[in-house]
Amino acid sequence: PAVAIVNEAMAKRRWPGESALGKVIAYGATEDEKNVPRVIVGVVRNARQGDWTSPADDEIYLPYFQRPDSMGLSYLTFVLRTRGSASAVTDAAVRDIRDFEKSLPISEVATMDRIVADQLWRQRLATTLIGAFAAVALLLAAAGIYGVISHSMRQRTQEIGIRLALGADGGDLVRLALWEGMQPVLLGVAAGIVAALALTRFLRTLLYGVTDTDPATFIGVLIVLIGVCALANVMPALRA
Repeated sequence: PAVAIVNEAMAKRRWPGESALGKVIAYGATEDEKNVPRVIVGVVRNARQGDWTSPADDEIYLPYFQRPDSMGLSYLTFVLRTRGSASAVTDAAVRDIRDFEKSLPISEVATMDRIVADQLWRQRLATTLIGAFAAVALLLAAAGIYGVISHSMRQRTQEIGIRLALGADGGDLVRLALWEGMQPVLLGVAAGIVAALALTRFLRTLLYGVTDTDPATFIGVLIVLIGVCALANVMPALRA
């Protein structure tokens, strides 16, 4: 009997809330078999075929011996899963195919890591450049904020000295300087988070395996900037 296996995306999209097993679909690779009824006998996980960031498309897998003329293709691609190093198995796989049929041409033998790398080098280059620019921007922002806040706090050295002469506690003065200095910083951080959440959606097409609102990234940047601002407030106050 004609059978087929579908992916999870197709099963959920075509038969929501019920099992796809046993359902019948009309599918064929050529005009002659376009309306052949096929029974779904399995559901497999979604695979990334070409576009790595878009939702999975519907996919149908047919048994090899039920594919007339290999769907009209002039070549076939076989994928081998290995337990050890894929490159170490390459020679053995080619040798086995040669033993089966010496006249079969074999070409484009490559590991999946190599195939993925060849497909994603543009995205990885763009992401690396954006990451480098972001790191430089973060460094410049931290240095600029430190300089401005530190200079502002040094101008209060005389005020701190007068407060100490009048009997103020040194620890209290440091905490006061930190609190007053951090207020505009916290306002800026809040505005920055809102702006970042609005702008990072434009990076979605470059991201895979991480969201455009990745909590670790946001928290890491906040820790760096708030830490730099706190240090810029505390150091001049401690010296005073």
